[in-house]
Amino acid sequence: MVQERFEKKIFSFERAQSLMGLNQMLLADFTPHQKNILKSYKLKALVELQFFDDALELANELLEQQGLTQELQISVLLEKALIYELLDNLPESKKNLNRVARIYEDTTMVKDQNYGRYLYRLSSWYRVGGRQVESVEWAENAIDYGAQNNFLDVEATGKLLMGLNMDSTQLAKKRQYFYDGLQIWKAADNEPGEVRLTYLIAQTYIKEGDYENAFAYNDSAIELINNSKTDYFRATLYQQKAKILELQNDIANALVYQKLYTQEEIQSLNRSRKMKVKEYEYEFNKEKAVLENIKLASQLESANTNEKLLLYSVLGLGLFLISLILMFLTLAARNRKINDQNSKITQSNFQLSQSLEEKEFLLQEVNHRVKNNLAFIQSLIAFQMEETKIPESIKDFMSLNNRIQAIATVHDQFIEANSTMAHKEVPIQSYIAAIADALIQVNGSDLEYHQEIGDINVNLETAVPIGILVNELITNSIKHAQPVSKTISIQLNISEADDHLSIFYKDNGKDFIEMENAQTLGLYIIQTMVRQLRGTVTRIGSNYQIVVKRK
Repeated sequence: MVQERFEKKIFSFERAQSLMGLNQMLLADFTPHQKNILKSYKLKALVELQFFDDALELANELLEQQGLTQELQISVLLEKALIYELLDNLPESKKNLNRVARIYEDTTMVKDQNYGRYLYRLSSWYRVGGRQVESVEWAENAIDYGAQNNFLDVEATGKLLMGLNMDSTQLAKKRQYFYDGLQIWKAADNEPGEVRLTYLIAQTYIKEGDYENAFAYNDSAIELINNSKTDYFRATLYQQKAKILELQNDIANALVYQKLYTQEEIQSLNRSRKMKVKEYEYEFNKEKAVLENIKLASQLESANTNEKLLLYSVLGLGLFLISLILMFLTLAARNRKINDQNSKITQSNFQLSQSLEEKEFLLQEVNHRVKNNLAFIQSLIAFQMEETKIPESIKDFMSLNNRIQAIATVHDQFIEANSTMAHKEVPIQSYIAAIADALIQVNGSDLEYHQEIGDINVNLETAVPIGILVNELITNSIKHAQPVSKTISIQLNISEADDHLSIFYKDNGKDFIEMENAQTLGLYIIQTMVRQLRGTVTRIGSNYQIVVKRK
């Protein structure tokens, strides 16, 4: 009964309260097995709160224990697989999923609700890895398994993954999967699941240009979290509402909700920081309890020694008095040492907590301000584009906006990559894809883009010039390429060798409108970015061979 109550809290809006309750119970006197069960629920709460470092430490602590039941092993391994997937460490995630599969294959373990969770975790792993066919297959298995065994969370998550696997040409089908999952979450009384899928349904309407329905579903999700008196997902919903209002040209209200989004992000950071302090307090109290137990054990041992000394007091009153004085001095010194250690631990924890809070707050504040400033500049450009009637000026404004978007994209990628201590650089593959996608969306469907980029991470000083460089190359092809067919085809390859990056770019244009030696702004920017990265560029027609050096 207690386990069901905690699991429901963890996957509801009460996950923070459940973590504090679990910490209090873990300080109480339970059997090792009961404590392992409580720790497995604490692990889920830490993952839900995105405290990944603490979650991994707890997961490894549980798996290292002897005698951990197979059911708890599976639960812990599934959480580790999810953590590594969220941290973009797919090989480590798959290792943990493989361990779960071996437990089910090599033992008589009954396939329970955790098996359903294994099915949808496997589907999610394939989806993140870009293997859609396998992801769809495992998502369908999860849906069937959940429906047959009345595991509503398994069935609903399978529906969610099916929807996420549908591309932009299958929006109606994607929305239907989300809607089916929403009904299942409602039947399960899982409000966070309802909010998530209502938000995704609104997204499909945005992509179709049906802003009225998008607005209605987004507001429905906001109303749900308002009724539940929670701040879960509020910032994301405010951001999406600002986007809908902007698409409806209601700029004034869009800016209002963008501001609300920023405020909610800061409040969310403060809440997360407070929860982190609470976790530090729990660790301190745990250490304090250990020290107190050591002290009690020492005192008990001393009491036993005293009894023995009393039994042998016939040896003489003088010997007894000397022994008593020595024992008193030993205990006093030990108590002083323990008190000194407690004082040092308290002071160290306080200083670390203060330093962490200040650095996290300042970093988030700077990131949000940079992001908001870039968005404000793009808004000004958009306003200017609407006011001007000169086609050439509009094109220039669009090019300027694309260049700023390239910088904004790397900034977003850098913030996301550095949200945990596990990442320090920007994954260039997703960064370049985001820039290309933005240009393709603006310039229509007469453009085919292909990229082959390895698993390369670069710092911000290298990522920004490369992003601007690629933006200019694609923009140059869109403006000046003269393909034989109607469709412009672009190929981009990036590889690395030691501290150098090799960039090969070409399109299917047979020539440029401008002269070969004409020095346009776009070509000037390309050459400037190459020089900034201490590289070289070779151009033959519309083919570029660029070699740059990492910073």
